[in-house]
Order: sequence, then structure tokens, then C-alpha cells
Amino acid sequence: MRKRVPVASILVIFAVVALVITACGGGGEPTPTKAPSVAATPTATAVTPTQAPAPTATQLPTPTPQPTATPIPEEDRPLRGGILLVRLQQGITQGRGWDSHWAGGMIEIKVMPTMLNGSLMLDELEPSKFKADLAESWTISDDGLLYTLNYASGIRFHDGTPFKASDVIFSYDRIRGVIDTGYISHQKDTFAPYVESMDAPDDRTLRIRLQRPAGAFMNSLSSLFAVIYPEHLGPLYPKDPQNPPVGTGPFRFEDHKPDVRIQVRRNEDYFKTDKFGGKLPYLDGIDFEIIVDSFTAFAAFRTGRFLEADYLDPGILNESIDRIKEQFPNYTYGTGFGSWRMYGFNNKPPFDDVRIRRALDLLVDRPGFMLTRYPGYGHSGASPLLPPSLQGRWGLTDQETSELINTGPVTPERIAEARALFDAAGVDYDSFEFKFMVLTIPTYLDDAVFQQETWRQAGLKVELDLPTLAEFTPRRRSADYDLYAVPASAIADDPDFVLGRYYPTGAAENYGKFSDPKLDEMYLEQSSTTDPVKRREIALDLQRYILTTANWYPKIGWAGAWTAWSPRMRNYSAICPGAYCYRARLEIVWLAPEEN
Repeated sequence: MRKRVPVASILVIFAVVALVITACGGGGEPTPTKAPSVAATPTATAVTPTQAPAPTATQLPTPTPQPTATPIPEEDRPLRGGILLVRLQQGITQGRGWDSHWAGGMIEIKVMPTMLNGSLMLDELEPSKFKADLAESWTISDDGLLYTLNYASGIRFHDGTPFKASDVIFSYDRIRGVIDTGYISHQKDTFAPYVESMDAPDDRTLRIRLQRPAGAFMNSLSSLFAVIYPEHLGPLYPKDPQNPPVGTGPFRFEDHKPDVRIQVRRNEDYFKTDKFGGKLPYLDGIDFEIIVDSFTAFAAFRTGRFLEADYLDPGILNESIDRIKEQFPNYTYGTGFGSWRMYGFNNKPPFDDVRIRRALDLLVDRPGFMLTRYPGYGHSGASPLLPPSLQGRWGLTDQETSELINTGPVTPERIAEARALFDAAGVDYDSFEFKFMVLTIPTYLDDAVFQQETWRQAGLKVELDLPTLAEFTPRRRSADYDLYAVPASAIADDPDFVLGRYYPTGAAENYGKFSDPKLDEMYLEQSSTTDPVKRREIALDLQRYILTTANWYPKIGWAGAWTAWSPRMRNYSAICPGAYCYRARLEIVWLAPEEN
């Protein structure tokens, strides 16, 4: 029997991650800020998310709820019109044009989703669900190997060219590296390990055959970055910033003034309609205003120029959250977690010995780090995957994590444990020296300085290794370091897209060149399991193994950020388990009148 998934019946997934709200890998560099003083945690009205029934398995536990979109009376029909002003932290990434397959910064997260579609997407208001985008329905064979996507009719690119299933093959081949674009897509590992072949029997049908079952592949199809470009313009067209973006999305490119603004306007030929039969989108357009300075952007938010504080530097908003709540008591407030702080070992003596890695991890002051560096919006639970306390569906509980590693302060007892592990490994604790490599970007450097000082206070000799940006990447790729630190994020809260980048043998970011056959076996087992409940149990065992045996990329903790938005923004939510929500599509958002 085949599983039919119509537009209205959506498979449950396990949430988008990752966050550019805070510093994250794969995006643009964050605007540095000083660590703010501790602010009180606001109380946000929480609503338990509605869960769609899983087709073949028992539902996973409901995560900690977060605020949902501003409630709208059923009889309150959306209003059409208006230009929404949105703040951007930076402009086009130098040399990368409008190419979401290449870059993963502010443009690709905030601007490009307004102009381009993917095959599937995540529901803007219930981000634990898949929903139709270009594909109006899809089926998955019983063996999990064949995905058949049926695309909506009447879709045209902004230049008037009809959309065809072959455009999807073209776009996915760009991501996989089958088509030469001159770069390796940051999305490559979300397609290349799974896809065996693709074919289009007609212009509205795509068949994707996988090499093996893949529990994460629905996340691949709904990735914010797996957007569809027109084949007729060629593989290099999106890379050139002089070329206006051409997609199928709800808004068309209007104007771009570098480092000042980007304007998009309603696509009158957009193929989607709302539940009333009206055409989407509702807005006339969006003006993206590029304001690098966080204080200037925050002042504009406080005056009402911007209706949402998403993507403002989290330290500034966190520091002022109580005053903002007093000024805007009817706004919706919440926090999202999708970025983490971690450090990585090199697989060379003595770091190839798990006892040395465990000893150094015992000397990480996680609560002190979060209190000092990310006060009020950091989480010191260091589960390898997003924990249930932060809406994660795959991670270990904070309690279990604390039983496997040190998630508390560095005490004399912890130092004694670390010394004993050094002795067992035959390494002299008092004479041991190592270097900690980090970029000299202030946010990254301040994180590393805190950890360096913590290790030093425990009696270790550690120096910072400060290469230039040009030196850092090749040195990391060639494993020319002792330890390194960098923030990171992922496109989805999924074991394949988080653990799969760092832990399997030969993984894209396994820079330390570690290899563990048991870990590889456990990873492949969970990745090939399509039953979400069974897969979760395997993933939990895998995380336990990582924390006790294979922890060569320890997390210090999870960094979050406050968000706030006006009740005028209807059908909008900036909260999801992670970062890469579809809040930026804005095709269903409409503006309520200002209150007198």
C-alpha cells in the first residue's frame, strides 16, 4: 500500500533548526556585541501546538510549547495591501549573488523565501508539519525508496516561463554537485547521500529514487535553502548579483540598492490561494532595509518602524525585554533556539584518547559560560541534539545529559576527576599544554577567552591560536590544530543534519578525522529508519554513545534569542524549534489596521 499525502494532510516532522538570530555556522558573520547584563525572563503566553497524526507510528512526546501566532477570529478575513518594512543585518554576501544553494546568510533566510519556492515547506504557524509548496501532493513507496511529487498546475517563473518538473531536477542537481556551479553547496549533504536517481515522466511529476530509506529526506525536500531555480537561465545565473532573482514565489524582485535596501512586490500571477479562495499574497510588497548597527535597528523597532524584532542582535533585545514588554504589552514574545556553541578536537595524541577528551569536557563551566556570554537566553544543557526542554524532539533530557557529562560548574571534585583521567591516560596534567584555535571575530573570540580562562583556572596551560579568516578554513580542513571553537547551526532538528555533519567517518565537518565503526553503524541505522519512534530510540542511544565514548565535538550549550512582534502582523510567528522557520515567506501574512 502507498501512502498518499494530500495538501491538507501533513506528515509530522521534527522541526526546523538552526538560527541566524544568534551567531551560526553557514550564515553571515554576526554583528559583534558585548555580553549584556542579566535580564529577567519574560512570561509568554504558551499554547500547546496542535499535533497532526503520524501515519504509521505513535506520536513522539509533545515538546515544551511556545507562543503561537496572534489569535484571529474566524470571521476576521485577511486584509489586502500594505508594504511591510523588514530589517536586514547585512546585504548580499560578497560574491555570492542571490544563490540560496551557495550561501546561507540573511539574504537567503529573509529575502529569498519571498521570491522562490521549494517542493515542500514547513507550515509557517505549525513548524512541526510539512505542507505543500510547489508540490501539491506526494507519495512515498512502502519500502521508503521512491518519492513521487505531483506539482501544481499553472505555475510560472517571474519571467513568464512555465515551471516544469525538470526545473526541480536541475535545481537538485545543482545542490548535489552533478551540475558544476563552481562551488560545493552547503545543502549537498541533504541530498547527495540519499538520492540515487531522478526522472520526470511529465512536466508536473517528479520521481526520486533513494539509495536507501532515509528518515530525514522529507526535511531535505522542505529545506528553506532547497529552492527551485529556472533551468533555462543556466546554472550560473543565480550567482551573479547583477542578475535579478527569478523564481516562482509570492513576490517579485523590484529593486536593489547595495547596502541600503531590497524591494520585492506582489506577484500577481502567484499560483496559491487562501482558504477563502482569494489570491495570495496579501501584502503589496516588502521593503528590506539594511541596517548593520544593532542599536539603530533596535531604536527603529521601538518607534514602530519595524513591527518585529526578529533578527535583531539578541543581546540588545534581551537586555531591554522588560522595558519592551511595558511599552508593547500586546506584542507576542518568545525565544527560539537553533544555534549552539561547541569546540572540536583533533584526532592526534593525546586527543585521540577519550579519557583526555572527557577530562577537558569535565572542565567546561557550561552554566558560567551561558550566564556570562548569553545571559537569559542561553541553555547549558549540552545534549548532542536539541533537548525536549527547548522544543527538541530528538535530544536527551537535560537530566540524563547531566548524568553523562558535566553540565554544572567546575568544582574541585571535577578537577580531581579530570586529573585522574589524565593519569589513567599516562599524560602529566601539570605540564600538559595545548592551543585553542578561534577566529578573531569578537563574538567568537569572547567565547573562546571565557573557555580558555576556565581551563587555566583548573590548572591547564592553554593558549589561543588566532589565524586569519583566510588561514582558518584551510587549517581546519587539514586538521592543523589542537582544538578549535566556532558557533554552529543546522537546517533542521534532525540527527542526520546535526550529528551527520560531524561524527560519521568522512563526514563533511569531521575535521578532526575521527572514525568509529560502532558509531558509524548506529548512525546509519537511525538514518535508514523511517519509523520516527524507532528512529528516535536509536538516536538517543547514539547520543549516549557520543557523550561517553565518541565526544570529539562537545557542545558547550545552546544559544537562543528573544523575538517580539506586533499584533498587526497576522498569520505570523517567529517561534520554532530552531532557526530556519518559514516565517520569512510572508505569503500568508497580512497587516491589521493600527489601533487608535
